[in-house]
Amino acid sequence: MAYELEYGTLKVAGGARRRLFSRSLDGIEEVSFDRQAAREAAPIRFDLEGCGVVIRPMGLLLAWIALSRGAILATSNVKEFSRIKGLRIDDWTSGKSPT
Repeated sequence: MAYELEYGTLKVAGGARRRLFSRSLDGIEEVSFDRQAAREAAPIRFDLEGCGVVIRPMGLLLAWIALSRGAILATSNVKEFSRIKGLRIDDWTSGKSPT
């Protein structure tokens, strides 16, 4: 979701770094929260709520889209997203390989 990426760069990046990051996003394919993602979303949210785990709504949308596409979610918030079973995560701030 471009919104989260744009918002995130405002929080962590200065002007030059933000421009560089924005240009690097030009080659990334955007996908929407569609029916396929919704099918992934319902049981994940149900399981998380059953365990008392709360993840912010925008984060859940990102996770569901990644899971439904078999994609890796690039984030700096590994702690939150690691609670979602089966989600492959890449901490883009660590320089380590995706999990």
